Amino acid sequence: ESLPEKWEEQVTHKREQMAPRRSHSSMRSLTLIVAAVALIAPLVAGTNVPKIKKDQPVGFSVHSLRLYAPLSLGAIAAAAFGYDKKSIPMLALTPLLMAVAMLDWKASQYRGLITENEIDIDAYTHSKPSFMDRAKIVALHGLSTGNHKRSLVPLKLAMQSSPFVPGLFASKRLKNGMEPFKLGSADQKPVVIGTIRMGFGHHRIAYSASSWALGEGSQTIFHDLLAIDSPEAALIKEADALYSKGSR
Repeated sequence: ESLPEKWEEQVTHKREQMAPRRSHSSMRSLTLIVAAVALIAPLVAGTNVPKIKKDQPVGFSVHSLRLYAPLSLGAIAAAAFGYDKKSIPMLALTPLLMAVAMLDWKASQYRGLITENEIDIDAYTHSKPSFMDRAKIVALHGLSTGNHKRSLVPLKLAMQSSPFVPGLFASKRLKNGMEPFKLGSADQKPVVIGTIRMGFGHHRIAYSASSWALGEGSQTIFHDLLAIDSPEAALIKEADALYSKGSR
């Protein structure tokens, strides 16, 4: 084969490889647009998002039963009986009861975890977390935050023009001489795009959504949680460092 023919063959091969990536890219772009529209639609339409009813008493349900104490006692009794009678089935039952007790203990903490939230995410998404869902959420929250206690004191924010993207604003913690954070009117179609910036992928997706919003002529504000000077930003950095270390 001549050299130009080899080049043409390589280019054709590359095009075939890129085709699936383009379809995936188009699907990601469509997903971003749908997500952004879903987030901004309640603001534009003026609908009220459901709030957490903090003073509402919790009615009786199977979910409200805290069975981890009797399950733990049952596990201890099963272990003692199995050891005394040399019963393999009872000894095998012990770790099972302890695992269920641990899950129930975690699941019982779910209500306390969301009590101080402003928005009732479960009502907003028309979902009711199952026993396993509640246990998983509480367990993962504990692993990611440790003993950190979130502050309910609001932080005043500012907005600055991005030095890299024309027309884009970035949120910062308000300091002297900075412009306070302020959403534009409905005519400006304001869009706030949040990113946690744990890994470059999150940041890249947020910038893609920003490009779309700017292209639609919206007032676009890039809300990077890591850029807000706060204990929570430090927590993100610590979590990202552990994530990076673990992935390596």
